[in-house]
Amino acid sequence: NQAFGRAYNYFLNHAHLSAITTYSYTGANQTPADATASTTRAEKTLRTFQAAYKEGVNASPQRTWSVILASESDRFQIEEALLQPIRDAQGNQLPRVPVDTIIYYDGATVNMNTETYAYAGVTAGKAYCIFPKQKMLEFVHHDLRIDADRPDISRLIEAQVVGRTRRGLYAAIAESVEEVTLPA
Repeated sequence: NQAFGRAYNYFLNHAHLSAITTYSYTGANQTPADATASTTRAEKTLRTFQAAYKEGVNASPQRTWSVILASESDRFQIEEALLQPIRDAQGNQLPRVPVDTIIYYDGATVNMNTETYAYAGVTAGKAYCIFPKQKMLEFVHHDLRIDADRPDISRLIEAQVVGRTRRGLYAAIAESVEEVTLPA
């Protein structure tokens, strides 16, 4: 039961997040790293997210994002920039970026007997700013169902166990995600 649950959670993460991480972004959906000289990495990171937010708000259709998807290896850089006050050279506090959720996802590897399934995560140095409320929908026909049937006493199999689900995802990535390159 635990293996079914873990595998199903890995599948759900992959189904929801791989559409974002594998999409080919164009200039309209990309924000380069801030390269302001003589500033700290935290200030550059905050200014990069501010530029991404402005890009999304000024886009047509508007992408007012509230979720950040990033790699676990970038956790400290992102949290330093977004969760504590950053001051400019004159001592003024820079405006905050309105973020509700930060998701760190580095993928997963599942070993099942002789087969291995690898789910790719977010590349280090990249972050995805997501506007999930209107352009990303999930259609669920049914959630995980586990069926046990057809015992085979000759092979000492009490029951053949099969897990199945039917669900799909609609994601208008170009209208709901901004790819951000984090400063080095």
